Amino acid sequence: MDLTNAKVLNESERVGAASQSRLGCKWFQTFLFDYKIRDLGYSCSQFTWSRGNLSQRLDKVISNSEWDFFAPNYAVHNLHRLKLDNRPILVSLRLNFQWDSGPFQCLPSQMLHAEFKELVRKT
Repeated sequence: MDLTNAKVLNESERVGAASQSRLGCKWFQTFLFDYKIRDLGYSCSQFTWSRGNLSQRLDKVISNSEWDFFAPNYAVHNLHRLKLDNRPILVSLRLNFQWDSGPFQCLPSQMLHAEFKELVRKT
């Protein structure tokens, strides 16, 4: 889906030039609400796009509840702008594994691995 015309979610995501039409903003807010999608936020610079005296947060990382289950610990970083008007975005996962000293459990996904049968045969 092309979200090019989504613009900003609210006026706090824009600094500089005169306000533009908020039609794209309203459409994007409705889209997020209807599909139960949320903005994951950011760290570092608030704005992802700048040109002249206008800065905006046009680029976002959005997710649904499935993402929250898959990766509850994450960080979104708006990186430094290099040559273009846009800042790249980095999403990093903070995996929190707790190794249990209990018995080994074989997961169904492990049995799908190409070398699973060979590993079982050797042991």
